[in-house]
Amino acid sequence: MIIFNYIFFSIYKSISITNNWWPKKSTISAITVLLYFNLLTIVAFLNEEILKTKILFFFIFIITFVLPHFYYYKKGRLEEIIEKFEEINRKKLFKYDLLVLTYVCASVYLFFYSLNVGNEIPFILISIILITSLYSYLKIVRFD
Repeated sequence: MIIFNYIFFSIYKSISITNNWWPKKSTISAITVLLYFNLLTIVAFLNEEILKTKILFFFIFIITFVLPHFYYYKKGRLEEIIEKFEEINRKKLFKYDLLVLTYVCASVYLFFYSLNVGNEIPFILISIILITSLYSYLKIVRFD
């Protein structure tokens, strides 16, 4: 679960720079959307006929919504994760932040690719993700 926790922390640090209202809830929402994209992408690649089943969408939505909320809100896990990773020097975590960013961009691209939407929408979304991540990262880390 350390990978899942670090994905949360990395997204949280980016979102907390650009969203001062509810960065924790926004981070959980972003993770929910990513999980939803991942599950739908897997289903789309496995079998297109399954995508026509409305009950499957309902279960995927419930799983992706309930799991992150239950996991992070249980026993104050949110605060533990944030405190644990904030103690580590951000410069040392740069390569892991890049992996999280790659995961997010790949999830968005593969989701839209599996829906045969074309390349324009995923590239626009990925560009927005990259720009906001770069802005957040430059605000957090100051290279000496």
